[in-house]
Amino acid sequence: MNLQPTLANTLNQLLGQTIEIAIGNNLIEAVVSFAGNEILAVVELGTGGYGYGTNNLTTYVARSAVDFIRIL
Repeated sequence: MNLQPTLANTLNQLLGQTIEIAIGNNLIEAVVSFAGNEILAVVELGTGGYGYGTNNLTTYVARSAVDFIRIL
């Protein structure tokens, strides 16, 4: 059973919501921006700045690199 279209549809229903993504040894807290069958785009939370606010860093992740996704 191919779950890629189902996962893409589910993630696209969560646009604008915060999720955690595990990629190898990294855990990223981010907001879902786009989900396709092969790629996921998220805006990472809490990146950048030394007390000068945060930068919105958009990260593109190959779906094959994702270990798990947790909806927050």
